[in-house]
Amino acid sequence: GRPPSPPSSGWRSGRPAPLRQLLDRRGDGELRIARDLTRRPDEALEIATGATRRFAHLPRAWLDLAFVRRWREEPEEEISAADRAFELNPLWNPATLAFAGALERRGRFDEALAVYVRALSHSPHDGPVHVSHANLLRRLRRADEAFAAIQRALRLAPGDDLAWDFFT
Repeated sequence: GRPPSPPSSGWRSGRPAPLRQLLDRRGDGELRIARDLTRRPDEALEIATGATRRFAHLPRAWLDLAFVRRWREEPEEEISAADRAFELNPLWNPATLAFAGALERRGRFDEALAVYVRALSHSPHDGPVHVSHANLLRRLRRADEAFAAIQRALRLAPGDDLAWDFFT
């Protein structure tokens, strides 16, 4: 007959699988926010916090905690967790964008600009960070600086749709 089906994670079958089981299957403890978590915010926070204790030097653990905090509408805690991810690896684009974005959502624009500037000093060829930097500069009505930033982004990645969206 047929080979046996792989075990269902519960995601496709409509049944939520236990979160710990899903994380154990990945093997690295990485948390992914999925539809199962929307019904279990306390468990998501427990797992994400536990991951930061077990893997305190892993930026991904702190970024996952930041996403859980954002999802739980805890902005200061989100900023704190995203800051830790960024401090651990300022070259890592997801940490930069999460940290600066969290600051922007709280209206802390000068701090967000400083995050972009620091990240770009470490990694000047990061197109998405240039785009986000340009968008914030435009939002702050610093048109000349914004235009220069978006030009750098387009030189790095001429096919980047997000960079071209700057002009719409």
